[in-house]
Amino acid sequence: LTHLIGEPIQGNCYMWSAPKQPFVLPVRIRSFEELYSKNVNKKENAEPFEKSVALEIKTKSEERNKAIAHALQIKLKENEKKLYLKTLPDDIWGIYDGQLYIFLKEIKQIDEFKDEFRNENELKPVILKAMLDCDITIQKAEHPKKGIANYYCAPKTNWEEILK
Repeated sequence: LTHLIGEPIQGNCYMWSAPKQPFVLPVRIRSFEELYSKNVNKKENAEPFEKSVALEIKTKSEERNKAIAHALQIKLKENEKKLYLKTLPDDIWGIYDGQLYIFLKEIKQIDEFKDEFRNENELKPVILKAMLDCDITIQKAEHPKKGIANYYCAPKTNWEEILK
């Protein structure tokens, strides 16, 4: 234990391998910036790196979100008579949290989306933003049967556009 308190060299430390296990491992912490600063392109007019795995993942994620958003748009149109959109101040409409949850849960049962790992609560703001093409806010408002509830909100014009 005295070795743990008196760190002999800056960056050296000891780490337990897992909770409730007696394995203490020596670790050397190194500066990421020092190790990789030569690999950073600092030129402002440099060409972007097009073959980045991160860009590929981002593109696939955006495509997936758009596909789910399209499925949600269809679901909203199919259920237009049951759809409960709350009118809020400043020309804002909001969809009831619980209804949105059910719609997303039903979409995740479609074969195309059965492998979706995100839960419905994680999907709500992401998919609405992709579908409505704007930032989503969550506001509390009165629901006729549930009392005060959360509503996922966007400008009325955005809602009208996707419900055409």
